[in-house]
Amino acid sequence: MSNIALQIEKTASTVIAAGDPVVFDTVMYSNGNISYNPATGVVTFHEAGRYVLDWWVSPYVAATPAQTGVSFALVTSRGDHMGGGTHERNDQLRGIGIIDVTDAPVTMRLVNTSEASVELAKSFPVKAALRVVEDDTAITGPTGATGATGATGTTGATGATGATGTDGATGATGATGATGPTGATGATGATGATGADGATGATGADGATGATGATGATGATGADGATGATGATGATGATGATGATVLEEGFSAFLTSAAGITGSTQLAGWSVASPYFDSATFDEVTGTYTVPATGVYIIEATINYATTAAVTASLGQGITPAFVVRRTAPAVTDLISGLFPILNVDVALVLTLRAVLGSGTVTLVGEVTLDAGDVIGLFYEANGLAISLDLGGTEGPGIVWSINRLT
Repeated sequence: MSNIALQIEKTASTVIAAGDPVVFDTVMYSNGNISYNPATGVVTFHEAGRYVLDWWVSPYVAATPAQTGVSFALVTSRGDHMGGGTHERNDQLRGIGIIDVTDAPVTMRLVNTSEASVELAKSFPVKAALRVVEDDTAITGPTGATGATGATGTTGATGATGATGTDGATGATGATGATGPTGATGATGATGATGADGATGATGADGATGATGATGATGATGADGATGATGATGATGATGATGATVLEEGFSAFLTSAAGITGSTQLAGWSVASPYFDSATFDEVTGTYTVPATGVYIIEATINYATTAAVTASLGQGITPAFVVRRTAPAVTDLISGLFPILNVDVALVLTLRAVLGSGTVTLVGEVTLDAGDVIGLFYEANGLAISLDLGGTEGPGIVWSINRLT
C-alpha cells in the first residue's frame, strides 16, 4: 500500500496569461511516489495507479468584467484534458476527475484555458488549490492487536493573543454614469408660414451607478504562542490490515456532446474509455445505472452547456431549467438537482431581461442511501425552456458523471 497523496495551494495573487499554468507556491502535504516542481507548476506521477483529482481557482471579481468566460483545465503530458469549466461570472471555478496512470512517469498542470489573462482573487488568503489522492485497493492480512495508548503529555502554556490588524483603506468612488441620450428633434413646420417650434425631447435616463471600490487588505495576524512540550510516545502496536478503499464500487463516464436539445431528456450514449472506468451494472447506451447493493453512494456530475443561438426574448418567471440525478424505479425520486445560471436584469426605463447564460457549467454533488435494484439516470429538465442547447458545450469540455459506493 503506497498511500500516494499531494495537496498544494496558491497564496499569492498573480495574473495568469492564457495558456499558462497555475504555479502553486505552498506544498501543504506530500507523501509517496509523486513530486511537484514549484518553479514550473508541474506535478509528476512516478508510479502507475488510479488517482482522484480535485481543484479550484478563485479569479479576482473586478479584474476582467468584459470577459465572456473564464476556464481552467488539468492537462497531462499524454494529452488528457479534464475539468474545464466555463462561465460568464467572476466566481470560484471547481473541477473533479479521475486519471488512470499506466505508463508512468506522467506529468500534469492546471492551465488557464481562457481566451485572455486571468488575475487571481486579492481578498482571499488562498487563491487556488489542487489535491491528488491515490485510489489504492490493495488488501493485506488480518488486523493486528491495538498497541497500548501512550501517556498524555502535559499541556503547553497558551500563547498571547496577537494584536488586531488595522482597518483596510476605503475603496475609491465609482466613476459617474454616462449622460442619457438627447431627446428627438421637433417636426418641421409647413412651407410658407413658419411652423411652430417642435416639442422639447424627454430627459435621458440616469447612467448606471459606478462599480464599488475594492475591499481594503486584511490586517496582519498576531504571532502564535509557543507550543507546549510533546508528551512521551506510547509503544507502537502491531500493524493492522489495510482498510477497504472509499471507492468500493461504481463507474465514471464521459459524454462529449448532445447537440440541438430542445426538450426534457435523459442523457445517453456515454463513454467509459480510459481515463474513465465502467461498472457491470452501468448501461452506457441508455445512461442507466442499476444499484448492485444497498449502501451509501457519492454522486458527482460536471455538466457543460451552450445555447445554439442568441437569446431573443425574456424568460417567464415560471421557467426554471435544471439538471437532475433521478431514481426512476421502483419509485420516481429526484435525488440531486442543479439549476441553470439565470441572468435577471431590471434597469428602470431601459431594460428588463430574464435569460439563461449563453454558456456555463452546472455541478451536482451529493451523498445518498440507495437500495439494491434502484435504477438511476442523469436528466435534463427544460421546465418550459424552448431554446436549443448543445449539452457538453461547443468547445468540447463535455460532461463527466460518476457514482461510487462508500465503505
